[in-house]
Amino acid sequence: LSSRTKAIISKLTILLFFGFIATFFTVVLFGSVFPIVTGKPIPTAFFLFMPLVLWGSNFMLYEIYLILAFQFGRNVGISIGAIGSMMSALLQTGLGTGLWYVTPFGVGVHFAENTLTKVLGLSIIASAEIKIGILYCAISTCAILGILIFWFSRYNGRCID
Repeated sequence: LSSRTKAIISKLTILLFFGFIATFFTVVLFGSVFPIVTGKPIPTAFFLFMPLVLWGSNFMLYEIYLILAFQFGRNVGISIGAIGSMMSALLQTGLGTGLWYVTPFGVGVHFAENTLTKVLGLSIIASAEIKIGILYCAISTCAILGILIFWFSRYNGRCID
């Protein structure tokens, strides 16, 4: 390769692009079926903000899974994804209070919940946890991106399958 950095950034960019497309279609599908089922309309802001929040809060997970998939193979990536899905459901409950922002699996769910309450005009509970979560997510995403680029520059192309 002429530049390993360009290669991994292009792979991450493609992954993020298709992740956004999938998130956008999921939100549009949910937002178009929800009023039919409940009879309650959804504001347009839901279709604008929710895909961006869900997608943006998962940058860190895309980077982690990219490292796992390259280093250990797709089976490990899929297994960690299944465990992460269960953890995100648990972190949404009271078990995640005070803990969700230090695990990458709980961040997207809580950011989406906070965005949804704001979009629907419900009473927002100003939480220090949300501010800590945003700061943690931003710092962790940048740090893991640096680790990803550093790791890939020394990656020799072997994985355990």
